Amino acid sequence: MSKVMLVHHSEIALKGMNRSKFESILVKNLKDKLKDFSLEKISRVQARIVIHLRNDELIPKVVGSIKKVFGVKWFAIAEECEEDLSKIKDTASSLCNNLLSEDVSFRVVAKRADKSFPLGSMQLEEEVGAFLVSKYKAKVDLKNPMRKVYIEVTKGKAYVYLEKMQGPGGLPVGVAGKLISLISGGIDSPVASWLAMKRGAQLVYLHFHPYESSEAVRDSKIKELILLLSEWGSSRKLYVASSSEFLLRSVSLSMPEYNLHLFKKLMFRVAEEVAKKENAKGIVTGDSLSQKASQTLEAMRVTDTGIGLPIIRPLLGYDKDETVSLAQKIGTYELSIKEYKDCCSIMAKHPITKPNFNTFEKLEKEINLEEIVRETLKNIEVIEF
Repeated sequence: MSKVMLVHHSEIALKGMNRSKFESILVKNLKDKLKDFSLEKISRVQARIVIHLRNDELIPKVVGSIKKVFGVKWFAIAEECEEDLSKIKDTASSLCNNLLSEDVSFRVVAKRADKSFPLGSMQLEEEVGAFLVSKYKAKVDLKNPMRKVYIEVTKGKAYVYLEKMQGPGGLPVGVAGKLISLISGGIDSPVASWLAMKRGAQLVYLHFHPYESSEAVRDSKIKELILLLSEWGSSRKLYVASSSEFLLRSVSLSMPEYNLHLFKKLMFRVAEEVAKKENAKGIVTGDSLSQKASQTLEAMRVTDTGIGLPIIRPLLGYDKDETVSLAQKIGTYELSIKEYKDCCSIMAKHPITKPNFNTFEKLEKEINLEEIVRETLKNIEVIEF
């Protein structure tokens, strides 16, 4: 017997001819996540991933790390033994020692991936269950057992465990390509970034600040948010853009209630240019439909028109309470509510909620938005945390 981490995915199994590619990326991500631990090997075994550790004392830390790898549906700390009925019985008995008794009900749940194994799943459950009853005098309860004993039989090996631990689900980071994530100091954009990663996107971040220099950003909560999100698989690369050129020119704008929408168009245009450099395929933003003046359908129309990349809005159907709840779950909420001066907070206090398309186009020319894009790109900085 040897202790291993048995990892299962779910959605990857539906990928047909691409399944092997998805599994390979998941294995790579697991190796990257666990690189600081003493691993013997990671192998793919009949729609499972088996992680062999050299040091069992590291298991608690390994468990915490696997919980932050997208693509993992669930995993277990399992005992590996030979694909032999007597060995499986002995392994199950060893795991249940001091856990089963006359007062503890149980059931065996078996899955036979290797169809050449002489016993079917139900037969294996009956054989092992009867063995445990004879040894521990415990009662079998198929509906509401106090304990479950799981058995998985694969080619050459069997795995026995007592508990399944939930992973984050989703798809492995990287299978969906690269996106540019517009990250602010608020609650929404880090959650949107997390959701994009959950669907397999690798992220590079873009942040706009109102200062002359990026120094205020380097040690701000923006850095902390990116470091936290990187634990889930994103890069730590941040493009930092100053909004000073826009702020300077927008002072004399004839219709200041359009400031916020023009600034958002600027962000998308700069993000589009950064995406070309990074070979990214889209832009992620934390918009939620009708939550703010810049997030109405009319506002989205004027800001999205002319952008040559898809704008991904993972939070489109979320209300604020749902976003806050998810932010608390993933750990970004406490950072997001820290005081920080971002660009949107210094735009027009009463932005128009239904900007007119033709008026917006005229104001783009009035402010010469494309020139502001060029000037902003000249001074953009790249930080690798």
